[in-house]
Amino acid sequence: VNTHAVRAYRPQPYGGQIVLLRTAGNLRLAGDDGTLGWGALSLGGVEVHEIPGTHEDLTTEPNVQFLAQILTSCLLAPAKTESIR
Repeated sequence: VNTHAVRAYRPQPYGGQIVLLRTAGNLRLAGDDGTLGWGALSLGGVEVHEIPGTHEDLTTEPNVQFLAQILTSCLLAPAKTESIR
C-alpha cells in the first residue's frame, strides 16, 4: 500500500514557505539543488537550515541540540505565507 501511495503521489505547489532541515553529512546527495527539489514546490521560497552530522545520527548528541535550537526558532517565527491563485 505504501509503495502504491508513493508512486501515485503528485506533489502540488504550496503557497507558503517551506523550512528544510538537512544534515551536513548528506549534502553530496543534494547535487546542485540546495533545496533538494523543494524550491519547485514552494511559492514562498525555501528556508534551508543545515544540521551537523548525518540523517542517521540527527537525533543523537550533540546534533540533536542543533536540531532543537532550529526547530524552536522556526516554531517561534511568524509564518510566511502567500496565497495560491
